[in-house]
Amino acid sequence: MAELTTLFPSGASSRGAIRSSRFRGIRAALQANAERLGRVVASFAADAWSRTGRRGDSEVTAIEVLCEAVHETRHHLKELRARLSSALVEQLEDQR
Repeated sequence: MAELTTLFPSGASSRGAIRSSRFRGIRAALQANAERLGRVVASFAADAWSRTGRRGDSEVTAIEVLCEAVHETRHHLKELRARLSSALVEQLEDQR
């Protein structure tokens, strides 16, 4: 995600600088959560993925929970990409 920091030039308006700071914070949070999820996944033994637990009235396996986490992450990344695109367009318009 290092490329996100290049979306906002150093001479950006104060509004653009605020956006840049906010998106850096989002990027840092996404990276920290991805690393934490990676550590959890790496800590599971192969046979642990079939273990079950309860979510509400349903029984779920550890692999189902992981799949849902990855699925939700994909949605969040798509939303972030759309917002970054919108912010970049606004930034470029501000510079005109």
